[in-house]
Amino acid sequence: RPRRRLSSAQKLCDGERLIVIGGFHHSFTSVLRAQLAKRLGVPLRGGRDERWPDDHVEEACSAEWTVFKKPTNSPRDVRRFEGLRRKFPAARMIFCTRDAPNQIWSLMKRTCYRTSEPFATCTALKRCMINEAERKWRRPSARDWTVDLADFAADPRSLLRAVVPAHLAHPSVREPRSAAGPPRGGSHDD
Repeated sequence: RPRRRLSSAQKLCDGERLIVIGGFHHSFTSVLRAQLAKRLGVPLRGGRDERWPDDHVEEACSAEWTVFKKPTNSPRDVRRFEGLRRKFPAARMIFCTRDAPNQIWSLMKRTCYRTSEPFATCTALKRCMINEAERKWRRPSARDWTVDLADFAADPRSLLRAVVPAHLAHPSVREPRSAAGPPRGGSHDD
Protein backbone atom coordinates (compact mmCIF):
# COMPACT_ATOMS: atom_id res chain seq x y z
CA ARG A 1 0.00 0.00 0.00
CA PRO A 2 1.59 3.33 -0.98
CA ARG A 3 2.32 5.77 1.81
CA ARG A 4 0.49 9.06 1.62
CA ARG A 5 2.78 12.08 1.93
CA LEU A 6 1.57 14.36 4.70
CA SER A 7 1.62 18.12 4.83
CA SER A 8 4.23 19.39 7.29
CA ALA A 9 1.51 21.33 9.13
CA GLN A 10 -1.04 18.51 9.35
CA LYS A 11 -1.91 17.42 12.88
CA LEU A 12 -1.69 13.62 13.06
CA CYS A 13 -2.86 13.12 16.65
CA ASP A 14 -2.38 14.79 20.02
CA GLY A 15 0.67 12.65 20.82
CA GLU A 16 -0.23 12.60 24.52
CA ARG A 17 1.77 9.38 25.05
CA LEU A 18 4.61 10.21 22.67
CA ILE A 19 8.14 11.23 23.65
CA VAL A 20 10.59 12.36 20.96
CA ILE A 21 14.32 12.75 21.67
CA GLY A 22 16.68 14.55 19.30
CA GLY A 23 20.24 15.81 19.39
CA PHE A 24 23.54 15.65 17.51
CA HIS A 25 25.43 12.34 17.53
CA HIS A 26 26.84 11.30 20.92
CA SER A 27 24.72 13.73 22.92
CA PHE A 28 23.26 11.00 25.20
CA THR A 29 20.04 10.43 23.21
CA SER A 30 20.36 6.64 23.63
CA VAL A 31 20.95 6.89 27.37
CA LEU A 32 17.96 9.18 27.83
CA ARG A 33 15.75 6.97 25.66
CA ALA A 34 16.66 3.91 27.75
CA GLN A 35 15.98 5.78 31.02
CA LEU A 36 12.58 7.03 29.85
CA ALA A 37 11.57 3.62 28.48
CA LYS A 38 12.52 2.06 31.81
CA ARG A 39 10.54 4.69 33.73
CA LEU A 40 7.50 3.99 31.57
CA GLY A 41 7.94 0.21 31.61
CA VAL A 42 8.04 -0.03 27.81
CA PRO A 43 10.45 -2.27 25.90
CA LEU A 44 13.20 -0.81 23.75
CA ARG A 45 13.13 -1.80 20.09
CA GLY A 46 16.92 -1.86 19.93
CA GLY A 47 19.85 0.45 20.49
CA ARG A 48 20.01 1.61 16.87
CA ASP A 49 16.27 2.24 16.52
CA GLU A 50 16.37 5.77 15.10
CA ARG A 51 13.09 6.71 13.46
CA TRP A 52 10.92 9.76 12.94
CA PRO A 53 7.47 9.39 14.57
CA ASP A 54 5.67 10.96 11.61
CA ASP A 55 6.95 8.04 9.49
CA HIS A 56 5.36 5.61 11.99
CA VAL A 57 2.06 7.32 12.78
CA GLU A 58 0.19 4.23 13.99
CA GLU A 59 2.85 3.60 16.64
CA ALA A 60 3.27 7.29 17.52
CA CYS A 61 -0.47 7.76 17.97
CA SER A 62 -1.16 4.53 19.84
CA ALA A 63 -2.72 4.38 23.30
CA GLU A 64 0.59 3.01 24.65
CA TRP A 65 3.64 5.09 25.55
CA THR A 66 6.18 5.38 22.73
CA VAL A 67 9.70 6.80 22.93
CA PHE A 68 11.27 7.79 19.61
CA LYS A 69 14.90 8.83 19.26
CA LYS A 70 16.24 10.44 16.13
CA PRO A 71 19.64 12.12 15.79
CA THR A 72 19.36 15.63 14.43
CA ASN A 73 22.56 15.73 12.42
CA SER A 74 21.75 18.70 10.20
CA PRO A 75 19.76 21.93 10.41
CA ARG A 76 17.21 20.22 8.15
CA ASP A 77 16.74 17.52 10.82
CA VAL A 78 16.20 20.23 13.45
CA ARG A 79 13.51 21.83 11.26
CA ARG A 80 11.82 18.43 10.94
CA PHE A 81 12.09 18.00 14.72
CA GLU A 82 10.42 21.41 15.09
CA GLY A 83 7.65 20.35 12.68
CA LEU A 84 6.76 17.44 14.95
CA ARG A 85 5.29 19.94 17.44
CA ARG A 86 2.57 20.83 14.88
CA LYS A 87 1.89 17.19 14.06
CA PHE A 88 1.84 15.99 17.68
CA PRO A 89 0.93 19.06 19.79
CA ALA A 90 0.86 17.23 23.15
CA ALA A 91 4.06 15.22 22.60
CA ARG A 92 6.97 15.57 24.99
CA MET A 93 10.04 16.70 23.03
CA ILE A 94 13.61 16.69 24.34
CA PHE A 95 16.69 18.05 22.60
CA CYS A 96 19.96 16.69 24.04
CA THR A 97 23.24 18.60 24.06
CA ARG A 98 26.76 17.88 25.29
CA ASP A 99 29.92 19.93 25.75
CA ALA A 100 31.76 20.32 22.44
CA PRO A 101 35.21 18.87 23.31
CA ASN A 102 33.85 15.61 24.74
CA GLN A 103 31.22 15.21 22.04
CA ILE A 104 33.75 15.71 19.23
CA TRP A 105 36.30 13.44 20.91
CA SER A 106 33.62 10.76 21.34
CA LEU A 107 32.77 10.96 17.64
CA MET A 108 36.44 10.86 16.67
CA LYS A 109 37.05 7.74 18.79
CA ARG A 110 34.03 6.02 17.27
CA THR A 111 35.08 6.79 13.71
CA CYS A 112 38.81 6.21 14.21
CA TYR A 113 39.80 9.76 13.24
CA ARG A 114 41.95 10.19 16.32
CA THR A 115 44.28 12.80 14.87
CA SER A 116 42.27 14.26 12.04
CA GLU A 117 42.08 18.00 12.48
CA PRO A 118 39.85 18.43 9.38
CA PHE A 119 37.38 15.87 10.81
CA ALA A 120 37.30 17.63 14.18
CA THR A 121 36.84 21.03 12.55
CA CYS A 122 34.06 19.78 10.27
CA THR A 123 32.31 18.08 13.19
CA ALA A 124 32.60 21.18 15.37
CA LEU A 125 31.11 23.40 12.64
CA LYS A 126 28.26 20.97 12.01
CA ARG A 127 27.56 20.72 15.74
CA CYS A 128 27.44 24.52 16.00
CA MET A 129 24.99 24.77 13.07
CA ILE A 130 22.69 22.18 14.65
CA ASN A 131 22.77 23.74 18.11
CA GLU A 132 22.14 27.19 16.62
CA ALA A 133 19.16 25.85 14.63
CA GLU A 134 17.81 24.31 17.84
CA ARG A 135 18.23 27.59 19.76
CA LYS A 136 16.22 29.42 17.08
CA TRP A 137 13.47 26.80 17.33
CA ARG A 138 13.35 26.58 21.12
CA ARG A 139 10.23 27.95 22.73
CA PRO A 140 9.46 27.84 26.44
CA SER A 141 6.91 25.10 26.92
CA ALA A 142 5.81 22.65 29.54
CA ARG A 143 6.38 19.89 26.98
CA ASP A 144 9.72 20.91 25.43
CA TRP A 145 13.13 20.53 27.06
CA THR A 146 16.72 21.19 26.03
CA VAL A 147 19.01 19.23 28.34
CA ASP A 148 22.79 19.02 28.56
CA LEU A 149 24.46 15.72 29.46
CA ALA A 150 26.32 17.28 32.43
CA ASP A 151 23.07 18.60 33.92
CA PHE A 152 21.31 15.27 33.39
CA ALA A 153 24.21 13.32 34.93
CA ALA A 154 24.17 15.58 38.01
CA ASP A 155 20.40 15.31 38.49
CA PRO A 156 18.56 12.77 36.31
CA ARG A 157 15.55 12.79 38.62
CA SER A 158 14.44 16.31 37.75
CA LEU A 159 14.20 15.71 34.00
CA LEU A 160 12.72 12.22 34.28
CA ARG A 161 10.06 13.48 36.70
CA ALA A 162 9.29 16.50 34.51
CA VAL A 163 8.87 14.41 31.36
CA VAL A 164 7.09 11.49 33.07
CA PRO A 165 5.54 12.54 36.39
CA ALA A 166 5.35 9.88 39.10
CA HIS A 167 1.64 9.22 38.53
CA LEU A 168 2.40 8.25 34.90
CA ALA A 169 5.49 6.12 35.64
CA HIS A 170 5.27 2.34 35.59
CA PRO A 171 4.41 1.05 39.11
CA SER A 172 7.52 -1.14 39.36
CA VAL A 173 9.93 1.74 38.62
CA ARG A 174 12.00 3.19 41.45
CA GLU A 175 12.94 6.83 41.36
CA PRO A 176 16.40 7.45 39.83
CA ARG A 177 19.22 8.48 42.12
CA SER A 178 20.99 11.77 41.70
CA ALA A 179 24.75 11.71 41.24
CA ALA A 180 24.91 14.12 44.16
CA GLY A 181 22.45 12.09 46.24
CA PRO A 182 23.24 10.20 49.43
CA PRO A 183 25.55 7.20 49.15
CA ARG A 184 23.97 3.77 48.97
CA GLY A 185 23.08 2.42 52.35
CA GLY A 186 23.15 5.74 54.14
CA SER A 187 22.51 9.44 54.12
CA HIS A 188 24.78 12.44 53.99
CA ASP A 189 24.53 12.65 57.77
CA ASP A 190 26.06 9.19 58.41
